[in-house]
Amino acid sequence: ENAQAVRDLYANPDEWSEVKDQSEVKDEIQETRKAEKEVKAHEALRLSEQLRPLRLLPIGKEAVWTKADADFLKHAREENLQISYVENPKSKGSASRLRYHRYSRAETLREALELGATEQDIKHDYRRGFIKFPSHESDLPGHVYNAVEVAADHGVHHILDDVGRLVSPKVRADYLLSRAFASPALERAKYVFNDVLKSAFDPDLLPRELETVVSAARYAERQFAKVMNAQRGVNIDFSLAAEPTRWEETLPEVCSESERWKEAMDDEIVSMTKFGVYKAIPRSAAGNRQILGCRWVYKRKVNKFGEVVRYRARLVAQGFRQKAYDSYDPDQTFSPVVHKDSLRLFLSVCAAENLKIYQ
Repeated sequence: ENAQAVRDLYANPDEWSEVKDQSEVKDEIQETRKAEKEVKAHEALRLSEQLRPLRLLPIGKEAVWTKADADFLKHAREENLQISYVENPKSKGSASRLRYHRYSRAETLREALELGATEQDIKHDYRRGFIKFPSHESDLPGHVYNAVEVAADHGVHHILDDVGRLVSPKVRADYLLSRAFASPALERAKYVFNDVLKSAFDPDLLPRELETVVSAARYAERQFAKVMNAQRGVNIDFSLAAEPTRWEETLPEVCSESERWKEAMDDEIVSMTKFGVYKAIPRSAAGNRQILGCRWVYKRKVNKFGEVVRYRARLVAQGFRQKAYDSYDPDQTFSPVVHKDSLRLFLSVCAAENLKIYQ
């Protein structure tokens, strides 16, 4: 049967052409739908770039006017975003109340201007939270309006919902990259970035730095410091290794600053001896009681330019190893804190009676 079907196709080339044409039409329809979906995704991403800035003040209280607010209102007008006004909050009998009653029926800022609102009216109402933007309210915690509820009340989708529904990770990545390199000044940025990456990390150093969670966290902190201080005139010496976390890391074999750390440790021992922080006793004096260990904490002190001016070492006890009823008695451990009302009452009585206070 299959062989006969093939013979029939070759015997009737017009029928074969018709089948082929139908397949091409189907592919064209799929491509068109795919292109339309990508256009909608890019449009959603473009519109979601600017949400209403976070407003923490309640409705009616005037907020500080910022550039972000001005940019958002400009965006709302250019894109003709849907708006909604709250119930008339103006003083009864005032001209502004009558004007608000007229233009508060508008669904966009353009309509509000056409219905008699002035630029000053829009700015005044926006700063006091009288205008809602159902599809573009901030989704940050503490915002005066709940973005999801406002959108649902007005029967629209919040723009971030559209982004989540329409935008795939690939489309989002392509969009962000196209935005990043849109400026002519950044035309060469992609080539420079690739060249920098080639020599940014020592191939032998990186696996060692990421070997454990602790070392990876320290490595990330140092790299982030480079980014934060790159344009601040801070002269940090990034050739220095990370601060030691154990005494073994200060030995000459593994540390180029061994002498500095040794001097810092010697200063700490001298200081502790001078102020009687400890006294030497035989180990047998502990009996069957727990003996706590200690460890060194190292820190470089820097000036405002990021230059190292001092090496500091602290010898601290490992108090976290203490065991209840061995190293301490939890029933006899207190941390008294005075209540502020008691303190105020005490100070008031002392002031009234002209008493002296000692601590």
